[in-house]
Amino acid sequence: PDHRLTLLTRNNIAHWTGRAGDPARALSLYEALLPDQIQTLGADHPDTLRARNNMAYWICRQGDVAKAAYLFEELRADAVRLLEPESRAARLIVARAARLGEYLAQSATGPVAIEARDLIETEARCNAWD
Repeated sequence: PDHRLTLLTRNNIAHWTGRAGDPARALSLYEALLPDQIQTLGADHPDTLRARNNMAYWICRQGDVAKAAYLFEELRADAVRLLEPESRAARLIVARAARLGEYLAQSATGPVAIEARDLIETEARCNAWD
């Protein structure tokens, strides 16, 4: 259960569970996956960063924009430190953190939160992780 490919498969199952219309279950799967990835691969492994990105995404899609923004900001710092600055993954994380921060500066509820979730959905379709 702690092989890298098994963890990657679990990541994919969580991703497609959310895409199939069950974001709560996707988030639950990511919450179970992340500690296993950290233990097996380490906190700085790109696959672990990917799981953190995906978990923050599903948190945002469920409406907790403030928590997602916090997680993306933490992830941004790690991505800048660990990934090539011009990599697609690093640019995606930095952009998400910045945009969610801007939305939260305006308001964390109502139409702004919905717009933030819509932004994350649009970015996910346009900027798939490497």
